[in-house]
Amino acid sequence: MELKITDYICTVCEPSTGLKIDSKSIERLSDIEKNLIDKKIKKIRNSAQMSKGILLKESIQDSLIDDYLHKRISFHHFVQEITMQICDKKKAAGKFEGFDVLVLDGTVEGCHFLAIMDCAWQKGYTHYTETDGIESFNRIVEYKNMLSEGILKEDNIFFYDILNETVLLKEVSFEIEGKKQKLFSDLLFPCGSVPSEKETLKIMKEVAGKLAEKYELKKTEVLPKLKAAINETEELDIVELADTIFEEKKMICDDFVASVQESGINTKIPFDSQKLEKKDRMVRFVTETGIEISIPAQYIKRKDFVEIVNHSNGTVSIEIKNISDLKNGRV
Repeated sequence: MELKITDYICTVCEPSTGLKIDSKSIERLSDIEKNLIDKKIKKIRNSAQMSKGILLKESIQDSLIDDYLHKRISFHHFVQEITMQICDKKKAAGKFEGFDVLVLDGTVEGCHFLAIMDCAWQKGYTHYTETDGIESFNRIVEYKNMLSEGILKEDNIFFYDILNETVLLKEVSFEIEGKKQKLFSDLLFPCGSVPSEKETLKIMKEVAGKLAEKYELKKTEVLPKLKAAINETEELDIVELADTIFEEKKMICDDFVASVQESGINTKIPFDSQKLEKKDRMVRFVTETGIEISIPAQYIKRKDFVEIVNHSNGTVSIEIKNISDLKNGRV
């Protein structure tokens, strides 16, 4: 369904000149801007980088969001106030280095949303040619990419589903007065958040790897089981997952569940494995000599394609079968 924008304001936050508000109605947006915004919103709603959360009731009632939604303040006033707060927090953290604050009130696929995006600038270089009538000169010019269609590492994003009162978050931790805090969920709109699919997978891999070492298990057996189990489910049950990975060894299973929960992951959570990037659905092996092998997780348990053999002398063999077409690698 097409993205429909009700209100839109972009504020350019430049350290040397202060704030410059560029207020545009949707009718004044260029096709390029509309296309970039549409792609950015789609990526926000489908990216494994986004954490999920719920705004705390008290934070809604006391916030600018509530004032705006109940029409006590205008959209323009809301954007000015929230932008100043973002600037103040980033100044306090020593991170006021040039960025845009893009605020949208819109609808997509039946979801009425309010999006606040602290978009990092990307530096780059371009060139232009000039001539003095005799010679031509190629001039190199530094530029700043102000609005990207992707989600950058330094972006802070707050996407609020107004009807369901749920939030998608992508945040960078700031250090203010010796304490690490996140821009939206800690400082501006306190909310309970859970790790994203990508963060969840990373946490569980780390926990499973540490437990494999602690209980002298083979990582080459434990991690593929974890990957395969995750790719086969739409809801993660951490207890059932532990039983699958560690074959119902109670002490190890209990240790796994406790460690995962300490990282902020609930016992049962919705999990969309399709959101994970392709690289997160690969199982990688690296030998002591530096040989690397990458295998799609869905084939690890299929012995007609891949077989991992543990020998009595402690070594491991990996056999890849049924190859009909082998592309030569490049050196």
